[in-house]
Amino acid sequence: MTRFLAFGGVRFVLAGVLAFALAACFVGRAEAASVFSSSFAAPAVFANSAASGARVVAGDRALTLSWGAVKGAAAYRVSWRGRVLKGGKPTAAWSKKWLGLKVLNSSVLSYKVTGLANGAQYQLRLESKAKTKKSRWVVKSTLVGSPSVASCANGRGVCVVGETGPGGGSVFYVLRGSETVPGAACGSNCRYLEAAPVGWNSGGSPDPSLQWGGGDGAAGQCSNKFISTGTGIGSGKANTAAIMAACPDSSGNNSAPAALAASAYAPTVNGVVVTGWFLPSLDELNQLDVSSVGGLTPFVRYWPSSQDDAVLVWVQGTGHGGGNDWQRRDFKKSTNLVRAVRAF
Repeated sequence: MTRFLAFGGVRFVLAGVLAFALAACFVGRAEAASVFSSSFAAPAVFANSAASGARVVAGDRALTLSWGAVKGAAAYRVSWRGRVLKGGKPTAAWSKKWLGLKVLNSSVLSYKVTGLANGAQYQLRLESKAKTKKSRWVVKSTLVGSPSVASCANGRGVCVVGETGPGGGSVFYVLRGSETVPGAACGSNCRYLEAAPVGWNSGGSPDPSLQWGGGDGAAGQCSNKFISTGTGIGSGKANTAAIMAACPDSSGNNSAPAALAASAYAPTVNGVVVTGWFLPSLDELNQLDVSSVGGLTPFVRYWPSSQDDAVLVWVQGTGHGGGNDWQRRDFKKSTNLVRAVRAF
């Protein structure tokens, strides 16, 4: 079905039949695991039939518009726009401002827009100018496109270790068999672990140096409190939740600075606030170390979320190839480096 909308006295024709592609993926959480087609090609709907064979092809964060030559055209003008954002989320209204304006000579019959957000909705506008001096730009078409390429970066494609995940970090582990991450938004559908990018906490130094548990070691403080945690793959999310439940105060002696920093991390990636980060378990941290991705500082110690007893926590010595030989215990009130991870 074709819709006719009026903007500023000029009637645009929307390819409304394409809008359905947006519904399932536009405002969804970054953890969504839906699979979308790798690309689509749709005919343009023109106010007149001056240009033939027009179509839009979606790529990863890109849209390419191509068209047939318009008789008598001396040049073409192309531009695009997206939805108005409110609170970082798209609304039903289109932006009044058209972006990426380019004037192309009559021999150029394609236009590519890059740097878009996968799953978002855009309009592309094609105009032609005749050779006579009195001619004016005439809107030929308005196209609706929804880039929906399945990729690791948007959480819908297959990932390999080292790729960028939907949280903007590095994928460092592919879950195997029945491995799950209890407490994560992806639940039983979790397939990967990604590490927050270098500078995630401060934007400067690679990783913050924090205490695992606050206080001076007196009984009842987080630095001297037994919290049931695991060491295995998939336990980091639940560990972090348990630590924050036992040590909820972010400023007093009962605080847990390392877990708090990891769980509070919430970057905005492609217009989406990505939550669900946690302090990795000992085995998850070991996998991050041996993966050689993520940019961990070598030959130092990092905190996992895996406690050994009331006052001691396991630590991972990095850059040595991983494994038990480089895993020791340290007092909770000591300071070691911290890197947040998440499952998707």
